[in-house]
Amino acid sequence: MRRSLWLPGICLVLTACGGAQDFSRQSETRRPSVTDSIDTTPNEGEAAKINIQLGQAYLSQGKLDLAMEKLRKGVEMAPRNPDGHTVIAVLYEQLGNVEMASKHYQEARRLAPESGLTANNLGRFLCSQGQFEQADPLFAAALMDPFYRTPETALLNRGSCAMSAGKPELAAEALRAALEKNPSMPDALYQSAVLAMQRKDPMRARAFVERYFSVSQASPQTLAFAIEIEKSLDDARAVQRYRERLISEFPESAEAESLDRNMGSR
Repeated sequence: MRRSLWLPGICLVLTACGGAQDFSRQSETRRPSVTDSIDTTPNEGEAAKINIQLGQAYLSQGKLDLAMEKLRKGVEMAPRNPDGHTVIAVLYEQLGNVEMASKHYQEARRLAPESGLTANNLGRFLCSQGQFEQADPLFAAALMDPFYRTPETALLNRGSCAMSAGKPELAAEALRAALEKNPSMPDALYQSAVLAMQRKDPMRARAFVERYFSVSQASPQTLAFAIEIEKSLDDARAVQRYRERLISEFPESAEAESLDRNMGSR
């Protein structure tokens, strides 16, 4: 389950990715900010922003070496800009450099202590490291920011984190709140389905998965999960329907190959 907390705002892995970072919106911060550092001339500040934006674009495209080059320049030119620290933290996290990722997430939070964005991002990162007790107050802080544009993201991360920490009641509360704010939020629908299965409520899980498929494209993982739900409900027709979709839409996926092996062994 912790996998869902690792996925950045530019959701790089599963269609049903769970928690998210908001660095793509970080530059939209609306209150006067320390990003306008007195240590940076106007020209340097604009150049830093351009480097950060380019770094983020390269990161989105998977061009990590180019992203690192631009982001390092951006952070060096504007060390008090939380945007640069946030995006380079995402890059370090993808590279598996936990120490540097932590350093930059913490610095972004220090530079923008009232920002729901930096609180959510740091909280998500800490939870990915198994630090639930340190992460949850940050999600709460993100929700206290009246200018935070996507509180459903912090609620989703809070719910996913609570699931990882074995706190189903808090997880259900947070995911429910996320869906109240955005009823078509795919990640929250999927996580709610996972939570329902954990709580041995396959009928509820089915409902969430069906809602998920109505607003988001299927992936091998989500179809395999749907199969497991229908198996628990003893609905052979639904199981077969999802099996056919998995094999036809993702024939080379590990899930489809596993399905073929299991069927062949019977």
